[in-house]
Order: sequence, then structure tokens, then C-alpha cells
Amino acid sequence: MKLNQSLFFKKVFKSLNVFFVIVFLLASKLTLAQTTFPVNGPFDERPEVFALTNAVITIAPGQVIENGTIVVKKGIIESVGQNVRIPENAVVYDIQGAHIYPSFIDLYTSYGIKEVSGERRSRRDGPQFLSDKKGAYGWNEAIKPEIRAHQIFHRDNDKAESFRNQGFGAVLSHQEDGIARGTGVFVSLANKPDNEVILEDMASAHYSFDKGSSTQDYPGSLMGAIALIRQTYLDAEWYKNGGNEKEYNISLDNWNKIQRLPQFFEITDWLSLLRAQRIADEFNKNYIYVGSGDEYQRLEAIKNTGRPLVIPLKFPDAFDVSDPFDALNVSLADMMHWEMAPSNAAYLEKHNIDFAISSHGLENINQFRKSLEKAIKHGLSKEAAMKALTTKPAEILGLEDKIGTLEKGKIANFLVTSGDIFDASTSIYQNWIQGVSHKVTDYDFIDIRGTYELTLNDMRTFNLIIGGQAHKIDVKLQQDTIEKKIHFERKHFLISMMFEDPSATVEG
Repeated sequence: MKLNQSLFFKKVFKSLNVFFVIVFLLASKLTLAQTTFPVNGPFDERPEVFALTNAVITIAPGQVIENGTIVVKKGIIESVGQNVRIPENAVVYDIQGAHIYPSFIDLYTSYGIKEVSGERRSRRDGPQFLSDKKGAYGWNEAIKPEIRAHQIFHRDNDKAESFRNQGFGAVLSHQEDGIARGTGVFVSLANKPDNEVILEDMASAHYSFDKGSSTQDYPGSLMGAIALIRQTYLDAEWYKNGGNEKEYNISLDNWNKIQRLPQFFEITDWLSLLRAQRIADEFNKNYIYVGSGDEYQRLEAIKNTGRPLVIPLKFPDAFDVSDPFDALNVSLADMMHWEMAPSNAAYLEKHNIDFAISSHGLENINQFRKSLEKAIKHGLSKEAAMKALTTKPAEILGLEDKIGTLEKGKIANFLVTSGDIFDASTSIYQNWIQGVSHKVTDYDFIDIRGTYELTLNDMRTFNLIIGGQAHKIDVKLQQDTIEKKIHFERKHFLISMMFEDPSATVEG
């Protein structure tokens, strides 16, 4: 029998093609399932598809839809709108009229980064003119652009929870030490490993007039700090234009590398802002100024810089002037600042100065929403507040295509609340970060607060007044001018009340 060689080789090659296709598909599947860390326990890869329906959704500041649905798939917004197709494998939550907002963004924190504690020098040690830092660094310890926040970052679950409870979903973090502080890292506040919460490793560069933990004598004044910054700009220019062929300087090399990043400059008052702007004008830099809260004192000059601000909501406490002698120690300037500081954001809005809002400066992050409510009571519009906490921070970082609004393709960072996020009585139920729900308060999406008529068995009628916050209600009975607080419990659709009456105890 004569073998047809042509037909034989065709069959062999066809079989080989099928084999290679099978191998390729298996390899592709393995590649898609690849993880960079070992899984401890059974591998659990759920669909991670969620749909929240019947919501009042603020997609962006001033853009609100009623009876909306948001679909999240693997941490990313799949779709949002009124007529949205819900995938068959989605976990569906009917939130019955609750509100959804983009989670807040804080541009000035040290979250996840250990505080630097400088060594104190004794007078016996004498003056220190040169740096003690070992290596091919610059001559001044306060200039450290080589610091990389993403390399020293480690998530802090307790602090993350505190931020989440105030509505934040992502923060920009850096080491708050020195005149040149290196780079910042943009991270989410999810309960995930460090490598999964870093959204942008080198997101910003940071500066100030404060030498921080440096033990060198120079600079010993604001004038010295300004001179050091100016000299470093000049040295870096020399290094870039050929100096690097004569020597290798880690500090100058990194200074030049981070100039392309958004440049944040922390200042202590409006006058320091204008001083920093003169440096910016001299070296053609565009700073984002981290303000002090007194910008209302020089609005036109600050507006003329054309630069955005990151402003704190730290307001001075009222002075105790009950004692006439203590009252004499309170200056008129301090009294005026106490009165005007809560209106600072409102004045910036009125003068069309771009700004973001930060928790920076607050002794306790849990004070943030109360401070925000105070700023709104003093004239800041709710739309401007939302912009300053969502779209403006994203725009400043150049990440508006990834975060800041609730649009398809963006990171699924959003809040579920009982009502208007800027109302004091509103509760944050959940803070979804990278598509994962983080509980803030116990919730039942039906808000039962209001005034009801309660009729007892003996036909006496009371007003049942349910007030307080959605997650912590306050209940009382009222008849004419008589009011009584009652014990009230609610578990989903079951309500129990108990109160004392002169003639009986009623339980229902």
C-alpha cells in the first residue's frame, strides 16, 4: 500500500495546530488567573458583580438622577443610570430611595506613613553645618526629594476606618517632614493588601518652608529656607545641564525627576503663600498651595496667582473672655480670625478661586463632617463642597479619568447615605471602595423618622415623634404639653416600644 505523504503531513499539522491551540488557551487561562501572592486557604474568586437599585445618585456635582441604578463589576463602575441592564450574575441591593455619592478624596495626609522623629542635638555638640546623612546625597538634610512614599507606605486599618466613616474613599499621602519631602502616593482606603490599594505610586511632589527633623543649623529662619529652595533649583539646573557628568548627587538627580509631578507647597499663612509664589514665578513652577485657613485676608492677591488651593477646615475655638484680665490677652486679630475662619471656603468660592478641601490640621478626623457642616452654614454651597471633595482633587492629580465621579469605567468608590450628605442628620450607611462595601453604620433603608398618631387600648391618643439620626433615632410621646421619652427598638420590620404610664405599662 502506497502512503500519500501529502495527506499524511496535512493530518499531522492539523493535529499539531489543534494541540497548540489547546495549550495556548490553557496558558491564557492560567495567565488570567495569575496572582503575585500565594493564597492562604481555598481559592475563592466570586463574580464580584453588584447592582444597587432605586437610588438617588449624584453622578457628579450638580448632576443627580432619581430612581437610578449603579452596577459594579470587579471594583469598576460598569454602568449607571435610570434604565440600566442588570447582569444575571449580579448581587442586587434595593436601597429604596437612599442616596449615593462619590466618596471623598483628601489630598493632604500622612496616612500609612510613620512620623519622622528627629534626634535632638545638645548644645555640647556644637553647631552642625554639614549633613550627617551617609551616601551621595545633597549637603542639606532638609532637602530629601529621594523619599518615595509608596516605598514606605503601609495601610493602617484603624485610621482607614476613621477616614471611611467621614466619607473618604482615597487619600494622597506623603512624609510630612523637611523642605523638599519627596513624592506622595495616592491610595484607596479599602481593607486590602498594600499592593492592591496603591492607585498611583508617584502621584505628587511636596515642599514646605519647615526644615522638619533636620538637625543642621541651616536654615534657621524663613529667609534661610527660601534661600535654600532657590539655591537647590539653581543647583538642580546646573546638574541637569552637565553637572551630572562631574558628580553623582542622589538629591539633585531625584529633584529633577519629580518636577513633572503635581507640586504641593504647604504654607503657614497667606503671606507665606505669596512668598512661595515669588519662587514659583522665578523658576516657572506651578504650585498647589496647602493653605492655612486665613486666605480670606488676601483674596485678590491669591486669585492673581491662578493656582489652586488645598484648604483645611480647622477652625479656632471660642476664646474664654469671662475673666477681664484674660480678655486683655486676646488680640483683635485673633478674635477676627475666630469669626472669619469658618467663612474662608465661602469667600474662595465667591471669588472663583479653585480649591479642594482636606482634613489636614484636625486633631481628630472624626471632627471633619462637623467642620464641613460649619463651613456650609457660613456660606459654602453644597455643590462647591462636593466639587472640592471629589472632582477638583481628581483634577489636581490628573486622575479625573479614574476617580472623582460615578461614571462607567471609573473606580467604584461611592457612599450610600440616608439623605443629603451635607445635612447634619444624614447617616453614612456604607462606603464602597474599589467595589467592596465597608459598613459605617447599621442601616435599614426605610427611614421611619417623622410624627405619627398612636392610639392606646383605652383610646387615649398621643403623638409619636421619631427624630434624631437615621441610625440613632430618638423617640418620645407627646400629649398636649406633656412629653415622655420611651424605650424603642427596631429590628428590620419589627418595632417594639415600652414606656411607663401612671396607670399601666404598655408594650406593643
